[in-house]
Amino acid sequence: MTEVYSEAQLDYGTGGPKQKELLYTPADFSTLMNSFKTIHFFDGTVERYEGALHNGESAVLQYIGQKASTL
Repeated sequence: MTEVYSEAQLDYGTGGPKQKELLYTPADFSTLMNSFKTIHFFDGTVERYEGALHNGESAVLQYIGQKASTL
């Protein structure tokens, strides 16, 4: 399970890294999606109020995956 800032976050300035190479794209999750059963995937904006440096609308990627059963 993870939530990360997407490259679109650079347009918002509401927190997170300022360098594009430290942000994520949906394609960055392709390996996870091929290795795990995807339970949830979201690419969009959320409202965050987590202190002065992370405040307002933010562009995120959320992923929840489940390891394949070996039974």
